[in-house]
Amino acid sequence: MVDRAIRGETEISFGESIAVLLATWNRRFYQRGRRCDRKHVEQIDAALERRRSNFLAYRHRSIETVGDGEEGAIKEHFAYFEPFLGRVGVAKCFHLIAPSFFPLWDNEIAAEYGTPLQELGKNAGQYWAFIRKVQADIQKLGGAGRLKSRSEPPPLRRWMNLPIASLRPAGFSRARRQPQRCFGVISKEEAF
Repeated sequence: MVDRAIRGETEISFGESIAVLLATWNRRFYQRGRRCDRKHVEQIDAALERRRSNFLAYRHRSIETVGDGEEGAIKEHFAYFEPFLGRVGVAKCFHLIAPSFFPLWDNEIAAEYGTPLQELGKNAGQYWAFIRKVQADIQKLGGAGRLKSRSEPPPLRRWMNLPIASLRPAGFSRARRQPQRCFGVISKEEAF
């Protein structure tokens, strides 16, 4: 939907395509008294149109290409959108626009990466720190291209197919949920 809106192949705008997806994907934000009404959609649309060229430049880049010189711009974009999209909503919005460049970030992910969410309006620095940590992790694993390949050596392939729950640090004490899949399709039992 976002691709088609960007290319002008649909009647909905770039911002409307993001708003429609956020209304369902970021439902918790809207359940707390906020409305995803016409005014809110227009706010998202106007904000994205003002920054369209910036976001389209990120769209075809990988997180591996993020440089120190981009810190100010990324933090400024995040801070601008945070008041009306929420902390998690901004990361989801950015990810929808440039999925290989902007990683998803929510309460659980932020806590595990040591970049916990702060009060509304104070998360741009945390998201930047998270981006750099994800970038470093990907580089340690041999790069994003390697994560997508199915012909890696067995240890990396095995890591990629573990459920997220099994990747938590030792001693991580969170009530066990049904494990989600991380990059792959085999179960934890099959991986070991």
